[in-house]
Amino acid sequence: RKENTGWALGSYNASGKVDAINSLNLPKLNQWYHLVINRSNTNLDLYVNGVLIKKITILNAPASYGNSAVVGYLGKRSHFVEDFGNEQEFQGYLDDFCVFDKALSQSEITRLYKNGFNIPLDKTPVRDEKNIFTVSGKVIDAKTKEPLSAKIFFQSEKMTGSVVSNASNGKYKIDLQSGLDYEFNVVQAGFLPFWGSVELKNNNNQDITRNISLQPVKIGDTVTLKNVLFEPSSAELLKESYHELDRLLLTLQLNPVMEILIEGHTDVIGLPEENLILSGERVKGVKKYFVEKGISESRIQTKAFGGNRPLVKFGTDAQRKVNRRVAFVILKK
Repeated sequence: RKENTGWALGSYNASGKVDAINSLNLPKLNQWYHLVINRSNTNLDLYVNGVLIKKITILNAPASYGNSAVVGYLGKRSHFVEDFGNEQEFQGYLDDFCVFDKALSQSEITRLYKNGFNIPLDKTPVRDEKNIFTVSGKVIDAKTKEPLSAKIFFQSEKMTGSVVSNASNGKYKIDLQSGLDYEFNVVQAGFLPFWGSVELKNNNNQDITRNISLQPVKIGDTVTLKNVLFEPSSAELLKESYHELDRLLLTLQLNPVMEILIEGHTDVIGLPEENLILSGERVKGVKKYFVEKGISESRIQTKAFGGNRPLVKFGTDAQRKVNRRVAFVILKK
């Protein structure tokens, strides 16, 4: 831009404004610059493309400047890092920065520049529409058909996301990365949590609609937790279980008088006595997880069934996998 006269190195002063020092000639258009601010105590340095351009000493740093440093353009108006993205001329541009836990040496900064990124300038938006899909829909009360405000959690093996549906119309919308399959969970006070899935691995460039009906909580309702997993022949929870347990935790927090019974089930293979003991240890481990998160012990009961209530009595190990499960029953709402 013509009004810019150069790069500026600055720091916040006592009034919260930025003091700047003109440091470099007008930058060229369509050219990337590698900028590093290096601060050690009261020394503040500006490196451009690995070369030390400006070095200043800040007096009374804690009182007059605080601990922040900024870099930007200086001209009729100064544009600093906190302004990037808010001005039209910066929309769609990419700012990369890294904060180190020590002041870097000049040789380290030079190596950073030489081994840095080589990103071509692209006039297209930062978001790659080919890799992003929109999942949208409406959340309603299954009984009254009225719209609901509910929190919806999406989780894949690589990323997670969440969105809250609109209270007036129940609508929600979230952008998710393609090439992944997602499990989702919906929670709201007074309603049973809802589980579902969204498949984007083989999606043919189509946005997806998922409408959700939440069932009001009723005493005696049973809900199976889909992804509560344990080490083989052990009561130790796998880390993959935490997301699922945290959803039930949120349900308990949203319904502060709710009381539940946690049921533990195993496969029919193995000694019945050992399966009964194992399922008992597992549900106690699940209860412990909630108690450690602040839920009163009196709100949670446990019961072990071992292999006495299988969903599949015969079949392959993969088919019988559904027998190994944890469920909860609503005792009080």
